[in-house]
Amino acid sequence: MGRLRDLLKPEEPDVMLSDISLSLSKCLPGGALIFLRVVTCQGIQMSSGCLFVFSIQHRARLLAEFSERMKNVLPNDLAQRSFIFFYQRHREFGQAQTYA
Repeated sequence: MGRLRDLLKPEEPDVMLSDISLSLSKCLPGGALIFLRVVTCQGIQMSSGCLFVFSIQHRARLLAEFSERMKNVLPNDLAQRSFIFFYQRHREFGQAQTYA
């Protein structure tokens, strides 16, 4: 797959993702936005298997809405609330996922 930048935590280093299924996906044009959970196992970073893909044209909207919605979310609830937020947005205007 390659190197990914976390737009929700831009201060964090890029993630080197190894994910065979994701690399075979036909829905990832250059610059696509992907919401996923990164799992690290013995130093290898991969997706948890569930991801939401968005067109780059939605970048500003997603980041602004996410920032606004998560302002008052407690740290212990952030992972769950983030997933729910991007799940709902994906149902509205996310891209369908297809694999080879």
